[in-house]
Amino acid sequence: MRRIKSVMVLGMIACLLVFKSYFDNAVWFMTDQSNKKENIRLEQSSETDNHLHPTPIIILTYMRSGSSLVGDILQQSKDVFYLFEPLRLPQFKLRKQQPYYSLDGNERLYNSFLDAGRDIIRNWTTCSLFGLPNVTWSDGFLSKSKKAKLYGACKIFESNMLPENETIYSCVNMLKQVCLQTKYVVLKIIRLPVDQLEPLMEEFPSMKIIHLIRDPRATVLSQMKFGVITLKSFVTNVIDFCSRIYRDLVTIDILSNKYPERVLHFL
Repeated sequence: MRRIKSVMVLGMIACLLVFKSYFDNAVWFMTDQSNKKENIRLEQSSETDNHLHPTPIIILTYMRSGSSLVGDILQQSKDVFYLFEPLRLPQFKLRKQQPYYSLDGNERLYNSFLDAGRDIIRNWTTCSLFGLPNVTWSDGFLSKSKKAKLYGACKIFESNMLPENETIYSCVNMLKQVCLQTKYVVLKIIRLPVDQLEPLMEEFPSMKIIHLIRDPRATVLSQMKFGVITLKSFVTNVIDFCSRIYRDLVTIDILSNKYPERVLHFL
């Protein structure tokens, strides 16, 4: 027990040192709202964007951070189309070095999951569901979304009347229409660092980021209970985790200044 406590203390000290470096060298949060001209430009450029698809909102966070509750609260609004970890199954697929096939007939082979992740986010936020990897439609996590779980209900209903391929096409098209009729598409993302979202921020002037951080000590303890962090690798895992948060915080500060009023940070 004494050894366990010693290892945990070392890990927490390492984590605190990482965060101290951040607080000593960066402004905590968040946005300079004095740049009115930039705000007007963003609003004007987003008008056309919003006619094409809903406003995209990315909840970027970490495993066992309490983000599931936040997402569940947001999706209570009828105006929100919420997705719970849409990158999970595609990431597992990429680890096997297998190409992605999609209902639009395309085949995509990525060298990096970061590139694949951005494409998947782009397809979801624009309601371009036929461009998503086919593995998406076997993801049990769709059931965690009030609107996305309609796909499963549709399959059960239409499978009695249509062949499997036609059922999938029909139900994906139904879900696409549901997506297009909402005002916001909200994605919970835990598998990409913040810097990978900057190209999408440039591409979609209406996109917003919510960076959600729970007390790292509580997150680490929860990850240990969940089996993600083991005692053997505790210090290494904690340092890696806190370093990732540090890098994300630095990037969030940069994005907050570059895109005023489009980045929110919650601790």
